Amino acid sequence: MKIDQLETLFTPLVPKLFKFAFGICPDSQKARQLIADSYSVFIAREIDFIKETEFTKVRKTQSILKRFLLHGVLAEIYKLAGKRSYEIKPYLLDVQTEYQSFYSLSLSQRAITVLKERLKLTPKEIIEIVSLEKYQVIQSMYNAKESMVGMEVSGGESATH
Repeated sequence: MKIDQLETLFTPLVPKLFKFAFGICPDSQKARQLIADSYSVFIAREIDFIKETEFTKVRKTQSILKRFLLHGVLAEIYKLAGKRSYEIKPYLLDVQTEYQSFYSLSLSQRAITVLKERLKLTPKEIIEIVSLEKYQVIQSMYNAKESMVGMEVSGGESATH
């Protein structure tokens, strides 16, 4: 597959990637940076597979390739955000009151919540992206809801905007 063909598959995925990256870091520029860097890492890692894959206009094949790209880049965003937590933390402290309960969650809780609630991914897909065990994903979802409900009761509002 050629790079322009890859971009044809990748471009429609950017809004979903941005929802996820912004859920991790509430700064547009930093979220875009996470996407760009994660895309580069993913492409570098998968370059041999991408080169060997034949581009086709068959809808089912394109759907499989888009899923591969989406899940791969989402996983890279999650990993990179973990490595850059020191860069992201200041943005988490400077959010509007209505979003404080969401952004006070841990990285994994925010990631899992966005993947489930905003991107509508299945538990199996979420497990694949965040590389956690099923019980850890379920526990994170439960704890995130409990934390946001607890903060709502104590005065803040929960939101995953």
